[in-house]
This record gives sequence, C-alpha cells and structure tokens, in this order.
Amino acid sequence: MSLLVKAESISLLAALESALGVQPTSGWKTLQPNADGVGDFYPKLKTVAPSPLSKFRQMERPEIVDLDATPKITHDWSKDLQDQFAEGIFLAHAKHTGGTGLSYFLPTARTTTDYTVPALGALQANTLVYARGFVNAANNGLFVVGASSTGTAVKVASGVAETVSGYVATLEVAGWRGASGDIAMDASGNITSTVADFTTMGIPVGIMIWVGGTAGGSNAFATAAYRGYAKVTAVTATKLTLARRQWTVAAADTGSGKLIDLYWGRWFRNVAFDDADYQEPSYALELGLPGVGTAGATEYVYAAGCMVSSIDITSPAQNIVTAGVMFLGTTIGDPGTSRATGASTAAGLLAIDRYTSVSKLKYLRVVNQATEAIVSNDIATWKLTFNNNITPQKQQGLLGTARDVVGKAQVDMDIEAFLTQDEGWKACSANTSLAFGAGFRNADGGTFFDVPSLVFTDAPPKFPGNGPVSLSVKSAGFRDATGNYTLGMSTFAFLPNG
Repeated sequence: MSLLVKAESISLLAALESALGVQPTSGWKTLQPNADGVGDFYPKLKTVAPSPLSKFRQMERPEIVDLDATPKITHDWSKDLQDQFAEGIFLAHAKHTGGTGLSYFLPTARTTTDYTVPALGALQANTLVYARGFVNAANNGLFVVGASSTGTAVKVASGVAETVSGYVATLEVAGWRGASGDIAMDASGNITSTVADFTTMGIPVGIMIWVGGTAGGSNAFATAAYRGYAKVTAVTATKLTLARRQWTVAAADTGSGKLIDLYWGRWFRNVAFDDADYQEPSYALELGLPGVGTAGATEYVYAAGCMVSSIDITSPAQNIVTAGVMFLGTTIGDPGTSRATGASTAAGLLAIDRYTSVSKLKYLRVVNQATEAIVSNDIATWKLTFNNNITPQKQQGLLGTARDVVGKAQVDMDIEAFLTQDEGWKACSANTSLAFGAGFRNADGGTFFDVPSLVFTDAPPKFPGNGPVSLSVKSAGFRDATGNYTLGMSTFAFLPNG
C-alpha cells in the first residue's frame, strides 16, 4: 500500500524547453509554491458520451476527445521566480546593461583575480557586479570590476579560489561606480558625467534605475534627497535624462569628492511580433509526489509545452507580494516513477527573500503621465494582471494542444486608493493618461513594475463605517506611444539599504 502524500513533501521544478513540448535535460530549478498554490496540475479531459437511439435506455461509455493543460502556480514574488520566468512572462529577450550584451552570468570558477564566465564577460572598469551562490562567502557580494576584463574573465579583487561544481552560482551586472566627483546631478534632476561614457554601458531607454548608494555614505549624493528610483528617457555619453524621479528636483549637486553609485540590471517589456527581441519560450514543469507509488516510491507528473498565459502580481496591505502564474501547455502526463534527465540534480534555492508591501516597498504611486503630478500614493492594495492572451490550437489526430497561439498583451489593474485628494476621481471622468510604478528592495536586490500608460476606467468611492473613504479603482493599460510597450519590469541584482 502506498503512503499518504503530504502536501509539504511535494516538490516543483521548472526548466526552459529547447522547443515547444521537448522535455529538457538540463536547467531544472527548484520552486517554492505557496500552500494550496499548485492548481490544475492534471490533464483536463473532455469526453463525449454517445447517445444513440436505443431500446436499452442507458448512456454508453464516454469517449475522450480532448485534453487541456493549464497548470497554475501561486508563489511569493522572489528573485528565483523572477529569474526563471521573466522572459516567458514578457515573451521577449531581456535588455542587458553592462555593455557586452549580457548581464547575467553562470560562472564556472572564482580565482583570486576574477570570475570565470563562459562568454561576454569583458565588462569595463568601474562596473558593479554582484555574486551569489558561491560556497566561500568571500566570493559573494558586491564588487567593483577592475581593468582588463576579457570575454571569459571578469576582473575583481579579493577572491578565493573556488570551482563551481554540484551547485549553481551567479554573477550579475549591478550598476556603475563613478570616479571621485565624476557623477553629478544637474539642476533639472538628470545624471551627468565628465569621464564616464553612458553610451558604452548598455542602458536602454525605458529602464528604471536606482541613484545613490547607502544613505549618507560616500557613494550617495551630499543632497540626501537625491536618492532612489528614476526612469531613463534618453542616453548620451555625458547625460542620463530622467523622469518619474523618486526625489523632488531642486539645486544641482556636483558630487564633489563622492564615488556615486548608479544601480541597474535587466529590463523586461512586451514587444511587437516583428521586434528582434520577440520570442516564445516554453517550460516543462515537474511535480514530485513522494510516497504515491508502489512501496512508497516517489512519482512524477510532467506538464509540457507550458507558456506563460498570464500573471497576477498581488500586493495586499501589510503582507507578502505574491504572483499567480497561469500556463497554457500542450499536455500533462500521469504520475510515474520515470524521471526527466537532469531533474534529480536541479538547482536549489538561491534568492528567496520575499518582498512585502511595508518596509520593502520603496516606491508606489500613480502619476499624471504628462505632468508627473501625483494622482495617488496612499494605496491600500493593488493587483496587476498581465495577460498574453494565449489560446490553444487544436487539430485532428492529436490529443492536447498542437501549438500555443499568442494574442495581444494586456494589462489590467485593481487599486484600492484612499481619497486624500480629488485627482483620482477627476482622472476617471476625464479619461486622463496616467502612469503606475511600484518599486521594491530586499536582500536579493530589487524589482520595479512600470505601467507607463493607463487610464482609470472605473473608480467608485467606498464609505465604510468609522473608516477612511477610498476609491475602488479599475484601470487598463495601453500601448505607450513613446516606449511602444504596455508593461515594463526592471530588475536589480543589488540595491543598498535605506
């Protein structure tokens, strides 16, 4: 008799497929779904029962005519989840900072002078990189790249020799540290340089960056307020033009005597079908069920050809930010003891610090798109839904889905905003173009969600007993005329405290 399967004992892995429905042989990673957070992980069969005219006056045996594979995962939003599925969420290759075309590396070794990477490691001096996952703690953390990096050797000091084997370590571009007095803030609130050439750093227009190191330190501006998130709207050799700054623009700050830090990482956004970055990645998911097999053996269920159909990012009041990831797959098999190649050596948990809607929330506001005036920043809860509108192609001779058909990218938001000013109320009736941003920071870096163009479609007020008046806002994103995308997400390998 088999053992009772305990929910806490199950395992969930994911790996990128080389082609739709082809089971991966490497790249498996461990996920941490929430309690009751694995849904519809079974083949949804459609049957048709014959109904002939018959003297027997009974139903005949049904026939299976179709199968749907639509697994769902509810998971706390973490860097591990973000790194695994971000390109699948947006159906687009990431834009990488650093200037070599790649900002996320899987090192094979650490020497006393460098990180050994497969390719594209020739980062220029003063680039900030962040390493995690190494066994030797001295090899993890924030480092400044030195001179003479090559395609396979990122030069940094103070290393301990270590060969990566049996575990996964990562190295990511985290930003830039300016030379003394080189990085300044002009009177218009833009970042300027004298020596550094911003056009060599792979900074895409549209990305959110973080300005300044630890508050009050040598890597932050003397003007303490000049610190936090801002959006890059133009890049020249000597200037980063910024918008939607977290600070209020006032007098210039020359950065005299300071080694100013600027933080950035990867930028994700939805793109057009004919964009060079458009792609349709699919994943295989493995659900492990310990004890369900004969003599208590572990059995495994595989969902194949899973594309991210939609995702809900939910930020409740005083709670953990969660993601509900919905997939459309080609098929889901039955439990069996046969296991996919490479799954037994899946990468373990690496970056699982959670984001919360309290201390780890650093930026949250809806602004007027044209003027950047705040429409609402007193927000109780919000939920962002990004939908790829993927539908299955069904055809004769195949049980399940033959192909996943991608539709329009769609953003919808539900926001519970306190009525502290009348701009939100008026924005709904005026159909005002707005922008939404939410930026988080934790021990594993940061994430910024950017909806550059949206309108409030409904905003009924609520009048609770003995409580604050609020607006239950429904909003819809639309294609941004400047950036040509509906949702952007900027990710950071590291952000400073404060």
